[in-house]
Amino acid sequence: MATHRPYHPPVCPADPFGFYAFMARLDARLDRIENQVQSTDIILGLLVSRVEQIEERLESIEENSEDIENKIDNMDSRFDDVDSKLEDIDMDVLTDGIGETIREGLGESLDFDAVERMAAMNHNTNIYRAIKDKGNPVLASEVTLAEVTFPGGDRPTSRALPLLKDPSVIDRLSSNDLVRYYRGYYPQKAMPESRTERIKAIWKAIGWRLV
Repeated sequence: MATHRPYHPPVCPADPFGFYAFMARLDARLDRIENQVQSTDIILGLLVSRVEQIEERLESIEENSEDIENKIDNMDSRFDDVDSKLEDIDMDVLTDGIGETIREGLGESLDFDAVERMAAMNHNTNIYRAIKDKGNPVLASEVTLAEVTFPGGDRPTSRALPLLKDPSVIDRLSSNDLVRYYRGYYPQKAMPESRTERIKAIWKAIGWRLV
């Protein structure tokens, strides 16, 4: 009589050396590396595109900057020409010529002192405007101011006052000289208490900073 034996399904072969487990871990690690490489490639592509955009913008900025510099150089050259022409003006010759013409045409009754004073003030105003338009700091070496007479015709230097040949001289006036200059230009007005207001009044009297 045959003996009945129960059925047992086949099983996977044993992995005594852990080969299958090692291969599974290796596959998983390679998958992670491939994913990282793909992500890195995408990020690098975005960075390259962004860098190209930045380079294009920088090129545009450089072109605009060069254009602006050229315009500034052109303006500087034109203002230098203006300064040169102003320096070439001889105020003594100019005022003497005006005086002779006026005296010949209208006689001695005309107030020539007022005309001379106005010519000197206009000279100073023109220099100030040129420097202001140029946009540079006012340097003593850049200007030579004309001496503006007091009402009545006296020159400040004839009263032993320092010549206001450039803006720095006005700012450095002693308190005594500042008072004497103010009284010379404004004999009928009360004197301001502050030094700043007195200096501003003298600026105005000589035709400087009227703009």
